[in-house]
Amino acid sequence: MISAIVLIQSNYSSIPEVKRQVRKIVGLDFLYEIIDSYNLVLKLSAETKEELKDKVTEIINLREVLNVLSLIILS
Repeated sequence: MISAIVLIQSNYSSIPEVKRQVRKIVGLDFLYEIIDSYNLVLKLSAETKEELKDKVTEIINLREVLNVLSLIILS
């Protein structure tokens, strides 16, 4: 199992739609709205690094998402 913390930046008005889309992703462990340069922080888990990459790419490709920072958890 491999996991990552993902930070998402979007327009403030788009946050509800981004949250709705992200909640559909299998392997979502948690999702929090935050106040900072990024609007959302979440944790994703997958069986392989490739699966995890695909999940992060799915987020990156959301129209309302402006920027994504993903941090792979090593242990």
